Amino acid sequence: VAVPPGGVRSLSVAASLIGSLDEVYDIRRCANEQLLAASCASNSVYLFDTAARGFALHDTLVGHSEVVVAVDAAGSLLATASKDSTARVWFVECDRAKDGSVAAVRSRCVALAKGHTG
Repeated sequence: VAVPPGGVRSLSVAASLIGSLDEVYDIRRCANEQLLAASCASNSVYLFDTAARGFALHDTLVGHSEVVVAVDAAGSLLATASKDSTARVWFVECDRAKDGSVAAVRSRCVALAKGHTG
């Protein structure tokens, strides 16, 4: 977003994430841009439907033992990094219903890197 010279541009809220999220650390589109992945002050990553009004929660990725601080995505792969010194790669895909909403989400951890210390 471009900031006009000499001022701050005001933005309005277009949509809100619905769920019991605490502090949000990182957000990325995933599953080929069909879902939004959010990491927050928990050990999980939450997957929201980007086409649903209000960004409805559809799946939760569980596996880290401490706070997930970062997420990144490419196609159907989602990478997560946690304070538990691990990084995980998840395969995430979804099927859409005829009305465009998410009909089903499939996810699984396909890789685990342990022991990062820096």
